[in-house]
Amino acid sequence: MAKDKPTDLLDWLGLSNAPNWRVSRPLGGVVGFLVVLLVLLALIATFSLLGRTILHGFSEAPVANLGTGAMIVAILSAPIVIWGTIIKQKTVDFQKEGHITDRISKAVEQLGAEKTVDRIGRPVTIWTGVPERVSYSSKTVESLEGKARTRVYPKEWRQWWNEETDDVEEGYRSTVETWPRERTVIQWQGGKIDLRKTEVVGLEGPWQAFSETLPNIEVRIGGLLSLERIAQDSTRYDKGRDHVRVMEILCAYIRENAPDSTAVDSDRKKWEDSQNTLPFPTWDQFKELHGRHKDEDLDAYLDIDALTPWAENLPPPRADLQLAMAIIGRRSPEQRRIEAHWGPETHAQAEWVFDTPCPELPERTDGKPLGQTVLDDFKTRLTAWKDSLTDYPGYRPDLRGCNLQRHDLSKLVLSGARLDGTRLEGADLRTARLEWTDLVEARLEGADLREARLEGADLGGARLEGADLSWARLEGADLSGAQLEGALLFEGRLEGANLIMARLERAVLHRAQLERANLGWAQLEGAGLHRARLEGAVLTEARLEGAVLTEARLEGANLREARLEGVRTLRGAAFQGAALRGLSLASIPISPEQVKSTFGDASVTDLPDGMDRPAHWPDWELGDRFDKEWRKWQADPDTYTPPPKPEP
Repeated sequence: MAKDKPTDLLDWLGLSNAPNWRVSRPLGGVVGFLVVLLVLLALIATFSLLGRTILHGFSEAPVANLGTGAMIVAILSAPIVIWGTIIKQKTVDFQKEGHITDRISKAVEQLGAEKTVDRIGRPVTIWTGVPERVSYSSKTVESLEGKARTRVYPKEWRQWWNEETDDVEEGYRSTVETWPRERTVIQWQGGKIDLRKTEVVGLEGPWQAFSETLPNIEVRIGGLLSLERIAQDSTRYDKGRDHVRVMEILCAYIRENAPDSTAVDSDRKKWEDSQNTLPFPTWDQFKELHGRHKDEDLDAYLDIDALTPWAENLPPPRADLQLAMAIIGRRSPEQRRIEAHWGPETHAQAEWVFDTPCPELPERTDGKPLGQTVLDDFKTRLTAWKDSLTDYPGYRPDLRGCNLQRHDLSKLVLSGARLDGTRLEGADLRTARLEWTDLVEARLEGADLREARLEGADLGGARLEGADLSWARLEGADLSGAQLEGALLFEGRLEGANLIMARLERAVLHRAQLERANLGWAQLEGAGLHRARLEGAVLTEARLEGAVLTEARLEGANLREARLEGVRTLRGAAFQGAALRGLSLASIPISPEQVKSTFGDASVTDLPDGMDRPAHWPDWELGDRFDKEWRKWQADPDTYTPPPKPEP
């Protein structure tokens, strides 16, 4: 691919620092033949001149002049000079390789830099959980002193009921509290200890000097910047031979220093994890296990609305890890093209395919439906585009199983990256490029994905509760089984997306574009679909109870056995060409005009009061023939005649 502008003097003169000799491979044989021919001629001339000199040695007239001899000597010495030049060039190349290797080794050493910090602190034992509180007599209390995780309060004169004697007794009693668990932390001088409601300070050790080994962030940042420079220099002067190796080092550095085991879990995740273990804990047991007071309302912590503020208060990432992600995400177009030629399955014509734009549907200018032909053409082009990305043989950054919580990944290019199972809660992914990225079972609760590019991305089983996906591009993305409860998808582009069995309860999909999307068995209870575009969408057995579909565009949608009971409003919704099957319209606020614009059969019951069954509806259940008859009616509704009921 031609460069936009020359990078140096040799480039300006038309000479490349690293020329592509393959282009002129046939010319090499011709040059080699000419060189060999010149040497042979020089040898013949030399022996001829030598012979004539011997035969005419006593002649007064010389048989050859000095210039001819010098030329012959020059030709004969040319191979030796050329060979010497080749040897010197090889030596320079080896020195260059050794220099680059030394640079990489030194930078990698910097990535492991640590420093020892001396601090004043003391060990503090914290007793956790709900304590057992018992009142004992003074004699019994003496035997309990020194018991682990036990605190004895001063004795007091009390009266109590003795069940054995069935009488009131009085005397000195002491309250004893015993905590079920404990943990030990270091309290640094001048610092405080964060305690939960069910935690108290048990034992405090003496103040002493502690030597703590910490990552040397400053040195590590220097090593990361050195690696970035090596990758850039390799791309510019060495055909990118070391670029991918540097990217692999950076990815490994992030995986090792930020594994998903270091991520902070929300109360919602803790509760879900507890339900996957036997025996299932009760609410009170869960509260005690995680240090919650027994009177606390856990619904406030487990609700979807609590995820966004929780994500915003997550600890920020380390500066070196943030920089490593930035270096990966700001690779130049030339670096990305080099990645396309990396790997055993690549080929000379390989391109970084993620720059190929995703197909788009034409904009509606007159408010009319796009039509089946336009939708079919879009689906065909979208499938071809996804196939071209599937065949990409080059390098893809591997960041699977990393902890990237609260990372700033905005505007970074992570197209095609492997982010399966990555923890991205609270991450800033605004306008990030994530086309064809693997995000299977990734956790993105509370993440900011506004205007993110996720065309063709695999988000199967991903957790996106409370995430903001407004104006995001998700055409052709796989969101099957993804959890998007309470997510914001305002004006999101989801044409042709796979949302089978997705959880979209209370999601905001106002003006979202869902043409030809597959929402079969999706849960959309309480979702906001105001002016959403669902033309040609599949809503088979979708749960839409309590959803808002005001002015939604459902032309040609498949609503077979969709659960529309309790839909709050269908005012202004367009159903032209949609299919109704296996539905009871008794509790659905659908108008007679909307019903007449659809196709159905005898499986649709309880039509609006006073409404006759539309004439183009067959009076029997079509079964397997339904889709065929539906398409026939869509193609020519004016002349369509419903098929007669078959004879029993």
